[in-house]
Amino acid sequence: MALSDDLRKRVVEAVVLGGLSRNQAAAHFKVSVASAVRLVKRFTTTGEISPAPSGGDRRSGRIESHRDYLLGLIRRSPDMTLLEIQERLIANCGERFAVSVLWRFFDRHEITFKKKRRMPKSNNARTCKIDAGNGSRGSSISIRRSSFSLTRQEPPPISRAKADVAGAGAGCGRPPRTVTIKR
Repeated sequence: MALSDDLRKRVVEAVVLGGLSRNQAAAHFKVSVASAVRLVKRFTTTGEISPAPSGGDRRSGRIESHRDYLLGLIRRSPDMTLLEIQERLIANCGERFAVSVLWRFFDRHEITFKKKRRMPKSNNARTCKIDAGNGSRGSSISIRRSSFSLTRQEPPPISRAKADVAGAGAGCGRPPRTVTIKR
């Protein structure tokens, strides 16, 4: 539980000015002995009684020391992945950083890595699962243009001689193909 600044001040004054021991001050103000020791130590080293700020980033200084190298690397080759940047840092600087640290570094510096489209947007083909019902999210998937039924060409007609051969290979794991020949 956090202690108020008023209570902090009274504990410190009792020890420093009042001559009480830390244990006696802790018992008198009903705080833990460890808290009284920490309060007095903080006051004697920094001169403050208010709590130190908590949380925040305390380790980004290590990667920030390579700021110029990283920003120059991205300027020279903007299409590098975070894994490639990680490998370059290990090889050239001898420093090893997790990919998440690199991501946070570039996020702090407002540099983003956007995925590039594999192909132009299609106006006549599905880009999500067909069985996605109402309320389901479906999933965005990459589909080669040749696999769309609307853009695929019709297969060439099969002659009677080829129809017999096509039926012979029916044991390949797929159902036999039915061929209809019009006369």
